[in-house]
Amino acid sequence: MTDPAQSLAGALAALDRAADHFWSFMEDRSVRFVPSQVAPIFFATLGHLVTGRDGPAGRRAGLAVLGRLYRRFGLCPYHGTVIAAAMVDTVRRFAGGSWEPELAEVWERGCRRVLRLAERAGVVGDEDAPGAALWASDQRPSPVGELVPTGTAAGNDDVRPPRSAT
Repeated sequence: MTDPAQSLAGALAALDRAADHFWSFMEDRSVRFVPSQVAPIFFATLGHLVTGRDGPAGRRAGLAVLGRLYRRFGLCPYHGTVIAAAMVDTVRRFAGGSWEPELAEVWERGCRRVLRLAERAGVVGDEDAPGAALWASDQRPSPVGELVPTGTAAGNDDVRPPRSAT
């Protein structure tokens, strides 16, 4: 199986065109929550988080950016379907020879996972939001969604792409 990071490299090499395609894909489906000027940041950050190539500090920073965008533009969990489809279509289009059909599922699942984490990260900046106190405590969400105390084996800072079923 091809590495998701290799398939993303082609899109990042032509970031402006790829971001335009990403934004147009959503626009064609009447989903207009991300302004076209923000599409390159949203696309590149989401792509980096799905591939999981950054260290823990980079992943936390990326989630903080997506979380702010999530909250600022009023994203809802159901937007994840269109965002994931736009990401898969864009990466497939710009990946060239590094695209393989099984990468579609890897990208879709990775996008949904990162967007769930971004939704939680967006809550952190809102003191009145439910769960903000929990974020301020010594607990944080694990990558699979349950809350675990910091310092436990399950409480890590990793956002990694899903493992293949090979």
